[in-house]
Amino acid sequence: MQNSSLLAFCKLPSFKHEGAFRSWLIRILVNEAVSLLRRRKNRLLKFSEPSASTEVREIVECLPSPGPDPEQALVNKQSALALATRLSGLGAPQRSVLLLRGLEGYTTEEVSVMLNVTPTAVRTRLFRARKKIAAALRPSGFADRVT
Repeated sequence: MQNSSLLAFCKLPSFKHEGAFRSWLIRILVNEAVSLLRRRKNRLLKFSEPSASTEVREIVECLPSPGPDPEQALVNKQSALALATRLSGLGAPQRSVLLLRGLEGYTTEEVSVMLNVTPTAVRTRLFRARKKIAAALRPSGFADRVT
């Protein structure tokens, strides 16, 4: 935590005001944690005794991999494509509110100032956008079978 805080302070001039500050800090924290795990893994491999090689392998297998496996990468890509398709089906007001509030993490008040609308309008647009996306994700005729 301290290393991440110090690193964030040192990298503060490189912060681009395109996204939320909170997500930038979280990304630094995650990267620092992954780096720490990699260093531990390397240290275990360097200083292990020959008799403890099976224990080291078990420990290394428990550590998370540095990146997604090919299957997970494909799932992530398909999910991103599906989300982009659903977002393109929304109107501009609903899409902008959903992206700012839901994905970028801005508060309702911040979004209302950015879009020059009331907080109530932001909440309404967000509700309708989520409802449309949820309806698009449901199989056709699903609502008819449930009722």
